[in-house]
Amino acid sequence: MKKVILSIIAACAITTTFAQNSASLNQSGTSNNSNSAQVGRFQTVNVTQDGTSNVNTNQQFSHYTQQTNVTQTGLTNTANTYQNADAGPSNFITVNQNGTGAGGNKALVDQSDFLTINSQATVLQSGQNLKSTIVQHYAINDVAITDQTGASNNATITQGNGSQGSTNSYAYIQQYSVFGPQDATISQLGDNNNAQIYQSNNAGPNNVATVTQNGNNNIGFLDQSDFSTVSTTGSINQVGNNNTAYLQQRGGGPFTSGSSASIAQNGNSNYANLTQYGGANNQAVIGQTGDFNVVTGVSGSSGLQIGANNLLTVTQSSLAGGPGQYAQVQQLGSGNIGTINQTGN
Repeated sequence: MKKVILSIIAACAITTTFAQNSASLNQSGTSNNSNSAQVGRFQTVNVTQDGTSNVNTNQQFSHYTQQTNVTQTGLTNTANTYQNADAGPSNFITVNQNGTGAGGNKALVDQSDFLTINSQATVLQSGQNLKSTIVQHYAINDVAITDQTGASNNATITQGNGSQGSTNSYAYIQQYSVFGPQDATISQLGDNNNAQIYQSNNAGPNNVATVTQNGNNNIGFLDQSDFSTVSTTGSINQVGNNNTAYLQQRGGGPFTSGSSASIAQNGNSNYANLTQYGGANNQAVIGQTGDFNVVTGVSGSSGLQIGANNLLTVTQSSLAGGPGQYAQVQQLGSGNIGTINQTGN
């Protein structure tokens, strides 16, 4: 058994000597812990920890170039980064965490896939109990960024998976709030998807935002950034090609809460823009199936609701071969119910 162990150690030493791996570590403070493992060529790790009880784990098991840079300051931060399964070349991970409370922050970035190439993942967190997860599998030229401050916020980005890849996609989650929790999730498959979620300006607590895109050239934008946006749910689901959806929910006064909005588009060239501005408990659902469906509204605002307890439903279904449908909706006041249902060409 000792001979086997010594053989493994010798093999690792030879690999480190000739495979041109590079690792740099700088720790100051108390009870910091860092563990890095490298196999392959031109792997680079830079770790700087300054604070108390920070934990870092890096794995780079690939014959292609990878780079990871982790900086942690403050209290009880945990960073786990993985670039395995012969991923690369030219994948890059950056983690920058500052723990301001005993709860600490957690970051997980995984680029472990043979077809993850030239992708970038960045985690920026300052606060306590913040959690960021970025998974890039079968991701080519993808960029994913989570940017969080405050407390108890959760951000998750997934680009590609083992069955379908993601190419030239961009995903960004920003959550700036001290009132957490906030929860944001982006999942993208296909090509050239662009999804951005903002839950900032001390919004919350208990806001939930989700963007799911499967297809090509989809753009999803969701903004629940208002001091008075509380316990609000926003969702965008796009399947197909060239879909564009914007969803914004903003509070009009103190303690605005309980609103929900959902946009689901299945087909090609669908466009939807929803804005809920004002009181509490507004409910909006927009569903489009087919080709070239459009929902818009006054002054460019689609599905505009101002007030409280409004209910808006727009359903459009059109098969290929027709020009599609067009819907314009505006509700002002409280207790309004609006329904538009269009089927056919």
